[in-house]
Amino acid sequence: MHSKLNDSQILSIRSAYWSGTPVKEICKIYGISESTAYFWISPNQYKEYAADLGMEIMIHKEFCDTQRSMQKLRKIVDILNDANCNSESPLEEKLSEFVRLSPIYGINVTLEALHISKGTYHNRIICKHNPTCYELHHKEISEAVQLIFDESEQCYGSDKILAVLKRRGYRTSKRYVLNIMHELGLESIRIHSKKDYYALHRKNKVKRQFDVSAPNTVWVSDITKFKIKGIYYHVCVVMDLFSRKVVGYKISPNASTQIVTSSFKMAFKERGYPVNLLFHSDQGCQYTSKAFRKLLTGCSVDQSFSHTGTPIDNAVSESFFSNLKKEEMYRHDYRSEREFKTRISRYIAHYNQNRPHSYNNYRSPDEKETQYYTHLEE
Repeated sequence: MHSKLNDSQILSIRSAYWSGTPVKEICKIYGISESTAYFWISPNQYKEYAADLGMEIMIHKEFCDTQRSMQKLRKIVDILNDANCNSESPLEEKLSEFVRLSPIYGINVTLEALHISKGTYHNRIICKHNPTCYELHHKEISEAVQLIFDESEQCYGSDKILAVLKRRGYRTSKRYVLNIMHELGLESIRIHSKKDYYALHRKNKVKRQFDVSAPNTVWVSDITKFKIKGIYYHVCVVMDLFSRKVVGYKISPNASTQIVTSSFKMAFKERGYPVNLLFHSDQGCQYTSKAFRKLLTGCSVDQSFSHTGTPIDNAVSESFFSNLKKEEMYRHDYRSEREFKTRISRYIAHYNQNRPHSYNNYRSPDEKETQYYTHLEE
């Protein structure tokens, strides 16, 4: 009997049923018995039938379950957007937000969104006014951990805090101390102290503002290398941002701090020992070395650094080296170190004295500086 119905009729029967048409009326319309109608209305039977036809369908129950899951996920997203913490925040912060948000979104979904276990909810919220022995012990150890951490000026990690706890008569374990530190959001400053120090002392003070109003205000520097007959030679330049003039440079087979200090000393002397000068570079070891930083401090020169792995922060120096390679280095097969140094020196002289620069309205760096000082005298 069931085989008399074609695919289109079976689909129509199910569609009519889920649209609210009574079974008896469906039987009259299609001229079938009630047993046949109920056979094809059955979710499991219809799913098997659809699979035989190569169709992937979702029965009504699965559809409703999926809808409920989607609604739950949307609610979790709303909770996380509304919360002033996240699932990785200290437990105390999450519990505080739970108390605020659970009346709005519901207890279970808020617990799930903030990654708070039901046991923690029961112990810390439901039984808050009747603390257990465990909770009293937990509070005592937590207060002791916080006190020791503060006494160490945020230096101690879990191992040292555990050692001090034991000396003071507390019985606990490293794992327990770690859990408490996580709950309280405590982390030894030793972990990030080096990074924080560099963030404080290696600031980018130029901030890609490459337009300056006067010479000897901001200098930028960088190092590049070029291979000649199997040997790498390093070229360090110091440039004045005002005119893009190369005010100092050094060529050496070694990329030591000496190449940077020599370039700076050359520029500093040639430019008349300027004051209120800012020196910008990347964070290469030559520029961050103790010797070079001491040199700048002794000359009362402020230092600025590009962010790590961000060459665009030193775009003027990068641009100069790009021109140097395209217009000079890549065009010649140097036979010796002496020839290499001679031609680089000749290029830099041409660059400063004659080469038009778009930034200078197609004047050379020397011409722009001459015009600047002429206006000052007028």
